[in-house]
Amino acid sequence: LLVRVTGYNAFFTQIGRELQEEIIARTEHRL
Repeated sequence: LLVRVTGYNAFFTQIGRELQEEIIARTEHRL
C-alpha cells in the first residue's frame, strides 16, 4: 500500500509503527 506522507509517497509497511497508527487514526476520522 502506497501512502502519501507529508509531501512524499512511502510504502505503508516501510514507515514506522507510530506513523502507521497515525495514518490509520486519520483515515478512521475521515470515515
